[in-house]
Amino acid sequence: MSNIVASRKKVFISAGEASGHQVAQKVMYALKQKYSQLDFFQLGGEAQAIQKKTALFPLKKLALNGIQDVIFSLPFLLKVFFVVKHWLLHHSPDLVILIDYPGLNRKLLKLCKKHHFPVYYISPPQVWAYKKKNIHDFNQVFTHVLFPMDIHYYQQVHAQVTQAHFFQKKTPSSPKNKRLILLLPGSRLSILKRNLPLYLKFIYSSQTLDRHNRYLVVVPPFLRGEASILLKAFSFASMTCDFSEAIEKGEGAIAFPGTNTLELALAGIPTYVLGVIDPPTYYIGKMLLKTKYISLPNILLNSPLFLEHLTLKSRITQVTFDQHVKKAFEEQPSTNILWEAMGQSNGAQVAVEQCLKLLASS
Repeated sequence: MSNIVASRKKVFISAGEASGHQVAQKVMYALKQKYSQLDFFQLGGEAQAIQKKTALFPLKKLALNGIQDVIFSLPFLLKVFFVVKHWLLHHSPDLVILIDYPGLNRKLLKLCKKHHFPVYYISPPQVWAYKKKNIHDFNQVFTHVLFPMDIHYYQQVHAQVTQAHFFQKKTPSSPKNKRLILLLPGSRLSILKRNLPLYLKFIYSSQTLDRHNRYLVVVPPFLRGEASILLKAFSFASMTCDFSEAIEKGEGAIAFPGTNTLELALAGIPTYVLGVIDPPTYYIGKMLLKTKYISLPNILLNSPLFLEHLTLKSRITQVTFDQHVKKAFEEQPSTNILWEAMGQSNGAQVAVEQCLKLLASS
């Protein structure tokens, strides 16, 4: 396969939020290790990538959450679609990799099929979570699901399915005199603004949490500035953008539901999953979602590994917070059963193999 990429080829990657961007980085790194004759372009990136014209939009602006965010951002989202459409039609990439971000990427999938661009979808919509399962546009599409429970839904529509996740097992940290509690208030700006002040306010007034605890807020680099502003009134907490280092040291966590909750579970960190969302998302989500749980570890096991609470700001009180955080921190999660439920773990390797097949045929 050493002659697959004999000349320079263009690869476009569409990932619109932090966890998808992390997967994109792993796939790009693994592909570069195999072949150097690839030029990568991305939907979202940091300021440096935008200056170099290898990314089209700031990742911070693309990372939206909830119905309210989407409604307020509709003009911007329409602009994103047409800019990406123009880029694809003008540059004719040799491969398009779509990662999660279904609102945009489902539209790009149809565009790629229409214009015969080789396309590879990593982490497609988790259709088991919704009452409607319209995924017929994945027919014959190379599709990479993260977990075994997704496989048969895509096989039913004749997608070419592979499964492997991108997570790694962690070693739980040893207890210390001053417990380090991680605060993970989400990787989208609106979610950060809605959740971080609430976390800090409840911690400051808590009658349950040890006053000697240390608190570390963990946010992606593109939210560093906004998080710093929110932290000014709470001197007891510090901040980092290095999630890997934080998770090695953390001994407890309060986290917004998302991919990070799975990382925390694999590290054996007791976690209270607390998510405060906007009213439209809360009420419409209750009608559309059919899952019993909201955090990935609980969904994968179909049992409550973590105590979780998805709510509105008006519905959570100090008493509720104290009761839940005390209960959540009492038990260390068991990771072995969770790891088995996640299936294959060589996500980057599987992705590279599929990408090379598609590049060979382009």
